[in-house]
Amino acid sequence: MKVYITRDKEDFSQVMAQMILKHMYSGKARVNLSITAGITPIRGYEILAESVRGRNYFDNVHYYVFDDIFIRGDKKEIYRTTARGEEPKLWPVKNPNAGIVRENLDWKYFVPAGVKDDRIHDITEENYGDIDRMIAQAGGLDMIIMGLGPDGHICGNLPGTVPYWNQGARKVRADTTPGTMKMVRSCLDEYHLTDESLLPEYYVSFGPKTVLDARHAILIATGSEKADIVRRVLYDPVSLEFPASVLQLHRDLTVLLDQEAAADIMDKIGNQ
Repeated sequence: MKVYITRDKEDFSQVMAQMILKHMYSGKARVNLSITAGITPIRGYEILAESVRGRNYFDNVHYYVFDDIFIRGDKKEIYRTTARGEEPKLWPVKNPNAGIVRENLDWKYFVPAGVKDDRIHDITEENYGDIDRMIAQAGGLDMIIMGLGPDGHICGNLPGTVPYWNQGARKVRADTTPGTMKMVRSCLDEYHLTDESLLPEYYVSFGPKTVLDARHAILIATGSEKADIVRRVLYDPVSLEFPASVLQLHRDLTVLLDQEAAADIMDKIGNQ
């Protein structure tokens, strides 16, 4: 495990973009990446998009969406959050059949970077059972970059939803735990909808095995509110209670933090 602690959020974003670009410049005939759609990487994606847009030598880079939630009904636009504390703005829905995660990735990165649709591979309610096989046939994931949830989740692997570690991409009941219900309901807010009959019964996600199979995993976190969970998932025993802790078993894990998120592990870093 390699841990990088950046000076501030701007430095964090610059380093994050460079870590992703390193894989894109690998020289491989095909590069397979999976990227996160949270708030933490927004600025990093702005920087990355500037480096990618209009450069056809990145057409060999393919992107795999690692989880998604499909709200029912008519969706014309979503609220998009530009950064913590800023007022959300509206974004017209690009594809009415897309999930909320894909919509977020569109406005955060895919559209600004000019990524072609045939380079983006969605996980859906129809194909989730084949995703691991499809990725393997395409050469495997070169890198997956994930945000760390405040409850210790990665991708859609929330506490209480992971029965065992050797589990690939899967479908998870929306009512599995209060945490999963809260996550699914939050998507209504993003579409500025209130009718709970539009909520799906399930969401789809890469499983722990899908994440562990990636050649390189990057975990990112910023802010003091993440300090305690960062310590738990990186240095406490691996536990299903905190699904992100399985990353301790990854063959090539990089952790990228700002100083606030790293506050509770400084004693550990000094001993490495």
